[in-house]
Amino acid sequence: MAGDVFVVLIIFSALVMIVKASVDAIVRVKALKSSDASPEVLKAIAQAGTPFHLTALKWGLGLGCLGVGFLIIDALNLQPDQPSTWGVLTLSIATGLLSFYGLARKNLM
Repeated sequence: MAGDVFVVLIIFSALVMIVKASVDAIVRVKALKSSDASPEVLKAIAQAGTPFHLTALKWGLGLGCLGVGFLIIDALNLQPDQPSTWGVLTLSIATGLLSFYGLARKNLM
């Protein structure tokens, strides 16, 4: 039963992300094509968001470190109901995101 709810939540989240990305793209295109927008607004819209290579880097580091966390859990023979399992996963994801922050900060400066 719990697995069914989890699958439904994942599908719903994916649909929400697809709709959000589509609406954002449509709004950007309409704003860029409008003739009454100021140059400052057009420049801000064009530069908004994270560059694609940084987004890919964030996901790659986050999921890579998550995989390392699962390998550590397997090597230590931890069980899913132990708090240390969740600690290893949280620490591994935090390590990936903090390393992304450091690399992105260095890349943008």
